[in-house]
Amino acid sequence: MKFIYKRSSLRSSGIHNTENILTALLTAHIYGVEQAITEDVLKTSRGSLTELSIYDHRWITFYNDSKATNVDAARRALESIDGNIVLIAGGKDKGGSYHAITDVADKIRALIVIGEAQEKIVHELGAT
Repeated sequence: MKFIYKRSSLRSSGIHNTENILTALLTAHIYGVEQAITEDVLKTSRGSLTELSIYDHRWITFYNDSKATNVDAARRALESIDGNIVLIAGGKDKGGSYHAITDVADKIRALIVIGEAQEKIVHELGAT
């Protein structure tokens, strides 16, 4: 049996979320879940198949990626979002370098830092 999904049917932002969805689809296939069921889930879900939840309100789209618990995961999420981002970042510092985010920093319009990591984030990203 062969399952085929069009990339356009995967309602996700970013390659990392597409990878997560494809992993879930492969697992479903291995366990014999019918393609009609997985297609229905793909059509009706928005954000629940991925760790990046999406909420629309008027002209603003909110992305909740509270599962991005390390700098690389946050960078991957930022790569998947178009510019004009107000980023709220921080929490507990896990020792990663926030310099990894500099390659997507041009997308960030404003940065709000919170928690234990806030001073390190400001220092490494050069924010004021």
